Amino acid sequence: MGRTLQKKNVMAIVIIIAIVGLGDAVVGFSILNLEPSQIPPPEALPSNELEAVTYDKIEVWATADYSIDFMPNIVGPEEPSRKGDPLRVYVQVNITNNGDFAVEGFDALRLTIYFNGTITPLVTLNLNPVEESEQCPLINPSESVMIKYTHSRETPLTPGSVGKGTHLYSRILVTWHGSAEHILTTCPSQLAFIF
Repeated sequence: MGRTLQKKNVMAIVIIIAIVGLGDAVVGFSILNLEPSQIPPPEALPSNELEAVTYDKIEVWATADYSIDFMPNIVGPEEPSRKGDPLRVYVQVNITNNGDFAVEGFDALRLTIYFNGTITPLVTLNLNPVEESEQCPLINPSESVMIKYTHSRETPLTPGSVGKGTHLYSRILVTWHGSAEHILTTCPSQLAFIF
């Protein structure tokens, strides 16, 4: 009887340690993945020409618009933790299906913004479709679709990190059919300042 009780206690302790260890691993993994990972810079810097990329007869290209909002916060008090002005990014991805099968599950996952003429990154952001109805559309053969995305949160930039006349370009990670991920590069675009 005593030996069986000891085995049950040992088994209970092992299970508790396993659960606690697994919880720590999940928390640790979550902490490590707070920021999206950077998309690598292109081999050649982008030009002012739209760069369409074709994968399996699916033609994809994207544009991006960037702005910093200097408008004062009139809805409520300023956020004391805000150390810069919020960057806003709007991405338009155009997909043309020249293949024989419908394209399912298209999504733009994230983008890394780079300073034009360099491979110096500014920030990496997760993307979300602007409208829920645009998420994962079915794109039939010979059909073209345009999907708009923006990032999931306001991103304050530190003062002086960008200035008037700054041009930026983005590398955008896209996927469809649950297939491999592909990278698009946008043309350089001037950062707009909103006052």
